Amino acid sequence: MTTQLIPLNLDLPARLGLNSEAVSGGLDSRWAAKAENCVFDEFGRLCARKAFKKDTTTPISGNPTMDTLFEYVKSTSQTFMISVNSDAEIRHGTTTLTDVTGSLSFTDTHFQFANFDGKLVGASQGEDPVHWDGTSNFVTLYSTIPNNYATATAYVLGDIVKPVASATTDYYLVCTTAGTTAGTEPTWSAVNGATTTDNTATWTTVTYPKGRCILSAYGRVWILSEDRTTIRYSALGLAYDFSTTNGGGLIDTTAIFGRNDDSVTAIATFNNNLVIFSRFNTLIYSNISDPSNLTIVDQVVGTGCIARDTVENIGNDIIFLSYQGLRSLGRTIQLEKVPLQDLSVNVRNEVIAEVQSNLVGVTNDEAIKSTYSPVDGIYILKLGNYYYVFDFKKSFPSDNDINFIPPRITTWGGGFGADSITLSRDGTIYAAKAGAVGTYSGYSEWGLDTDGTYAENIPYLMTYRSAWTHMGEVSPELANRIKMVKKIYGSFKGGIGYDIDFVLGYDFRDNETRRTKSLAVSNGDQWSLGEWGLAEWSGNTENRNAFANMAGSGERIQLGIDCNINGAGFCIQTLTVFIKLGRLERGSTKQ
Repeated sequence: MTTQLIPLNLDLPARLGLNSEAVSGGLDSRWAAKAENCVFDEFGRLCARKAFKKDTTTPISGNPTMDTLFEYVKSTSQTFMISVNSDAEIRHGTTTLTDVTGSLSFTDTHFQFANFDGKLVGASQGEDPVHWDGTSNFVTLYSTIPNNYATATAYVLGDIVKPVASATTDYYLVCTTAGTTAGTEPTWSAVNGATTTDNTATWTTVTYPKGRCILSAYGRVWILSEDRTTIRYSALGLAYDFSTTNGGGLIDTTAIFGRNDDSVTAIATFNNNLVIFSRFNTLIYSNISDPSNLTIVDQVVGTGCIARDTVENIGNDIIFLSYQGLRSLGRTIQLEKVPLQDLSVNVRNEVIAEVQSNLVGVTNDEAIKSTYSPVDGIYILKLGNYYYVFDFKKSFPSDNDINFIPPRITTWGGGFGADSITLSRDGTIYAAKAGAVGTYSGYSEWGLDTDGTYAENIPYLMTYRSAWTHMGEVSPELANRIKMVKKIYGSFKGGIGYDIDFVLGYDFRDNETRRTKSLAVSNGDQWSLGEWGLAEWSGNTENRNAFANMAGSGERIQLGIDCNINGAGFCIQTLTVFIKLGRLERGSTKQ
């Protein structure tokens, strides 16, 4: 007598995302043990990510790494995509990368840029801050100070000048006592705050900040000094003047942090406050619009940011990477405390291991970057050549730990491999690598081919593996029974003409059963023009169905799908497993 097969429907497999913390037990089919080169669409389906689509017609000779990518917004009608490569060149553009380095010379190519009053200002460690107005070449921010020192000249309080006899970009002078200068330029002190008497005038030395963090906020530019502990802020409306005489100033964090080994890693604004991150602490100041009266309203001791380029404002919160994993800086309405939420809780150990391998020194975080796309609802965290993607479309961090729901997580590998990534004003995700700028779009890569040369239309592998499950969530009677999977049926969206592999494993063994099936070609359209809206899955796009006969037996099973993505999108909608039940597992007791 033939035993009837039991169908088990798994709708939206892996809809809760990746979980590597409890993958060996205690999870069900809603979780994934592996979800590589995947994202979630707006319906919760696990789908293939998009690709690196090259926009640059002719990549830079030698394919240098693209260490920095940023959109400069000059006006409401004019923007520039700025890139800095490992050849110490600053270029703008996407299709054509125009060199605008000019006479600048620098070694740290991991800049941070900020838009300020229609201009672009950039900073990197130990380098002169840079400036660009969208014409000609980049210059140092220092060079935009309009006046040089002049002898026998009357100056008023607040006038600023650059030294001439001993030209430098390390400091400038601000007039703190009005008067007339002497007939010979004095010898200036290079110490910040030092004064020099010049006939009837008095000058005060103002050193220039040359650190790696920059922020444009509330009509000022805020730049970290080279010592990594002092933040200088400019006068209102002036990016180049940091003198206290004219309304600029400094914030010394050494006494506040209380650790000799601590240093500032990032600066941000949140909820009309100034946020200063160090490696081990987070400071929050009120009165940012009047920085002479900054007041600490919160301090998180023991948790800080370890990588400058992981700080992203997602609208109602700030996300950043700490030694403990990816964190959320949520606030109560009364601003009485800062509840910290671990967004990477489901992959925490995995992320920390990646951090340890990519944070080669406490001040060397260049391999760690991020961006956030409100259009796609994803935060992309780059750790070396690997990416963790946190999906916020269905759940944002709450304002309290009780209702906190962590985002769904997937990973990106394969050929995406961007060196840097950023979001443009129009919501496009731009990426850069190997001397070229591209977009996150399409479904075939530009990257290294098997022969070691760069080529287009390279496929990449989408991989899904379920958690090891005993199917107890489907029916309690299945939990301790031996299960023999006879067939797997899959319903998919897109993937016209693709070959997919159904994969099945039992009881944590490595010998997977693999069956390859082809998705039938249809005359219907593959994809329409919409991105993640109704248009993407509308029109004549059909469901693709396939099934495979499987074999083997065990108490716990792991389901999987492998699919080479090459030109068309692909989503997993449902999997149905047809099983034959065997005996109770040894050691179990029938309830």
